[in-house]
Amino acid sequence: MKKIPFVTKEQLEEIARKHPTPFYLYDEKGIRENARRLNEAFAWNEGFKEYFAVKATPNPFILKLLQNEGCGTDCSSLTELMMSEACGFTGHEIMFSSNDTPPEEFAREILAGQMQVRFLAAGTDLSFGAKGAGDAALLRKLGPGLGFAVETIGKVCLEGREVSSTLVRAQVESGDMESAERLLGMPYLVAGQVVPGKQLGRTLGFPTVNILPRDEKLLPPKGVYLSRVRHKDKVYRAISNVGNKPTVTRESVIGVESYLYDFAGDLYGEQIEVYLCAFRRPERRFQSVEALREQLKEDIAAGKIL
Repeated sequence: MKKIPFVTKEQLEEIARKHPTPFYLYDEKGIRENARRLNEAFAWNEGFKEYFAVKATPNPFILKLLQNEGCGTDCSSLTELMMSEACGFTGHEIMFSSNDTPPEEFAREILAGQMQVRFLAAGTDLSFGAKGAGDAALLRKLGPGLGFAVETIGKVCLEGREVSSTLVRAQVESGDMESAERLLGMPYLVAGQVVPGKQLGRTLGFPTVNILPRDEKLLPPKGVYLSRVRHKDKVYRAISNVGNKPTVTRESVIGVESYLYDFAGDLYGEQIEVYLCAFRRPERRFQSVEALREQLKEDIAAGKIL
């Protein structure tokens, strides 16, 4: 997605001439929009609240802006706590975390005190508190006296390998969607709102739906994938293209475009989920629209076997 600066080079130069001391420019509209998108993404989780790390941007105006969007503050020092309170944050709007907090104090003040934990599941490689001195064994020791139970969860292994986000990422980045599905227990998912495309698919006789994943979304290599698409409570077999549309545009926008089998209708503005099941072929440029049409026919025929 092309990013457009909210201030021009000429405007920056003019500001620098008037205010020669170092300064920061913040995009209020962008900050608000990002906060709202985050809250919308986790709207399914009742009680969800984002806590902004004060150390990242210790600016009272930004903190108050984020408070207006429903965010709390994550503080790691007394100074940050004081700033949060001065900005009007109170009680559960403030989270305190610190790499210098002894693990025993963290368990007592944060887990038992602020969070009022009653049950805690911890991995075997858990570490917490100053210098990572706390572990699952310490939690099991402290838990009964602080009013919470602790259960240690062992590592999940598959085919002799430890299942981890790093391993899943490697499979997705290589385009091995079948392995990614075995690790995740479900096909890799890309979700988004259906937006208008170039309408080329409709012109070729293969109408498609387009979504534009966020920049930070991990995507597999550009190409064509056998897939499934969920809209509300219905799932359709589909074939999806991940990447640019090199035959019709030279823009750098990365999208996911899907042809749905046995579907007729308009999904513009609707939220859909695209499950990428298997890699079929890499993305490539065709010499003519007719050559593209023939390739699409082959791709769609192959997708029917899913």
